[in-house]
Amino acid sequence: MEKHLEFLNTAIQQSHLADHLIYTTYPLINEQKLLIKIVIELNKSLENIIKSIIYKEYLYKNIDYLPQDSRTQNEIIRKILSLEETNIIKEIRNLIEKHNKSPMEFSKNNKFVIMTNHLTIDTITIEKIKQFNQTTKNIIIKAKNHIQ
Repeated sequence: MEKHLEFLNTAIQQSHLADHLIYTTYPLINEQKLLIKIVIELNKSLENIIKSIIYKEYLYKNIDYLPQDSRTQNEIIRKILSLEETNIIKEIRNLIEKHNKSPMEFSKNNKFVIMTNHLTIDTITIEKIKQFNQTTKNIIIKAKNHIQ
């Protein structure tokens, strides 16, 4: 199987895992710390979708090299995805980055709170994650159509 199809299949599997965590596991255990795990899975899925699109573009000689920086990758995927979808990808990436750098995280009122060094706060709710999940599904559909 070609590399871009492998990335797409992996993205689909990760999206299914995130979907299962959102609609099956989270309601059962109701643990807010699971929310960041779901965002991480959605991010992995989106990263694999981006790799899939870029590898396909490279394979068919639409681009000359495989870009590693997110700025160049965003320019390539902007041809396929809407502005809203690319903004959701950026938002998810920012949440992951803040999570990785955060000195303190906690759960409060059915939200997962990420606090930065400058005492700014980002919150993750199940509603926001469901929006991310739906956008990820739409991006997968667009990527499938573009690749095939």
